Amino acid sequence: VLEHMDEDFLSKQQIANLMGVDRRTVHSWVEGGELPAIDARSTGSTKPLYRIAWVDFLEFCERRRVD
Repeated sequence: VLEHMDEDFLSKQQIANLMGVDRRTVHSWVEGGELPAIDARSTGSTKPLYRIAWVDFLEFCERRRVD
């Protein structure tokens, strides 16, 4: 985890790797509004290019934490 923390944003694949889930699962969290993301796609692109801020990822993890 710490090796990625020098970056401001994470990709869906990075989060999937960290969480041990499929990239499509992360996509559904974003699309469902559970995991905030920005759309960093370039002008003219039709597919979203989601990037997730570390702070949003950490808050997401905290909300899903099981005590």
